[in-house]
Amino acid sequence: MTETITVPDGSSLAGVDALVKTHTERAFTFRVHNQSDNEQAGVLRKWLGSTLDAIEAQRKAESDPLHKAWRENNARYKPLTDALSKAYKSLGEAMAAFEDAEEARRTAALQATAAAYEQGDEQAMVVAAAEASSAAEARTPQGTSIRKVWQVASINPDLVPCDWRVPDVERIKAHAKATPADTAPVAIPGVTFELKPIVTTRRK
Repeated sequence: MTETITVPDGSSLAGVDALVKTHTERAFTFRVHNQSDNEQAGVLRKWLGSTLDAIEAQRKAESDPLHKAWRENNARYKPLTDALSKAYKSLGEAMAAFEDAEEARRTAALQATAAAYEQGDEQAMVVAAAEASSAAEARTPQGTSIRKVWQVASINPDLVPCDWRVPDVERIKAHAKATPADTAPVAIPGVTFELKPIVTTRRK
């Protein structure tokens, strides 16, 4: 149960797989009923931990060069993709702004046409109708579509209803962790705490 294994280079983990499967299955079903069981559990846990460290070290040794290559590749392309994305977005914003302006111009011209009609001003009505017609001729270029969606512009946390708020889970966890074991954590409404054991076993 305490044998040391050599982790291969990743091309073949068959032997390690079998050994890990045997010991992890035993750990999952192992129950401590007396001090002898407790000692055996400590030995098994030490093996599990040291084996985990060995496998993690090998995995890291193999994956770090891949991560480095990915970062280098990303750094090479990122300036280009960033520039293209920003330019793409900028032109889209310009097109959307033009469409909004044309819609506003058309609406204003239609209102002016109606007002001129009400006032019996034929000349003003003709001019306003021509303006409305000119604005209506604006079309989105082929292959491009524009639609509108609602987006958040600003948030005032003090005014957001409770059911739309998200608890700061990490802060709550840090508050619990920072509290000594012999002292109850300062209460937080809606949060319950429990004292849990943390078992540490030397792996070497």
